[in-house]
Amino acid sequence: AFVDVLTDAVEAAGANAVPVFCGSLRAMAPDAAAELRGILAGCDTVITTVLAAGGATPTDDDDSWDAGALAQLDVPVLQGLVLTSSRAEWDASDAALSPMDAGMQVAIPEFDGRLIGVPFSFKETGQDGIPVYAADPERAARVAGIATSLARLRSEEHTSELQSHHD
Repeated sequence: AFVDVLTDAVEAAGANAVPVFCGSLRAMAPDAAAELRGILAGCDTVITTVLAAGGATPTDDDDSWDAGALAQLDVPVLQGLVLTSSRAEWDASDAALSPMDAGMQVAIPEFDGRLIGVPFSFKETGQDGIPVYAADPERAARVAGIATSLARLRSEEHTSELQSHHD
């Protein structure tokens, strides 16, 4: 559901959202990894909500996903923070992020070259006491705004490069 809220926010910001769901980017089958790269190659910005780190080398075989594949797309990759705490815990915290969230959602993604967005989804207690990730629509709109601004800047940069090559 939190991806649906983010998708709606991206659409409301005037961009075309292409939500992609997968269990892991770490050890994908080669054909699935190639298909994912093909989908993402058509995007002007990528928002990821998962760690997506594959390490310095692919895991099982030469065609497995690795973190460098995101960098090869040559598009801004934005980390949308999906926190492991509730919205109330996040609001009340002086530290804002738990050590785990700071590491998994900020530090490691930065090492992978991602831009860090803002928290937009929080772990809440759902029906029957089962934890669920719930997006805050206003914060999802902030992530969408950052992503669409990055896409616009990238588009303007490419247009400028094309014009200078034409001149």
